[in-house]
Amino acid sequence: MPLSSERFTVRMPLVYYAEEAGWVYLQPEEALRLRRGDTNPLLWEVFLRQVQRLNPGSVDALQAGEIGKRLASRASQHRGQSPGLGIPARAEGHLRPV
Repeated sequence: MPLSSERFTVRMPLVYYAEEAGWVYLQPEEALRLRRGDTNPLLWEVFLRQVQRLNPGSVDALQAGEIGKRLASRASQHRGQSPGLGIPARAEGHLRPV
């Protein structure tokens, strides 16, 4: 299946569905900014905010940053070895929860 065909038959319906569920589409430039470059798998500001929100009183900003560093390091060690651990640097865009 050509990539353009896959985009319209698979990818775009998933993007529309995610947006209907409350996720926000990020342009590639915004995703790169939030990821602090093209090799980091985490949207840093989003990750830091959400890990603290989900663990109130247990995880502060410093701890959230350390957790993020460990996750990013582990993901970069496994990039290309296991599906789902690395995010391609040249993705068309990203979705993130609101």
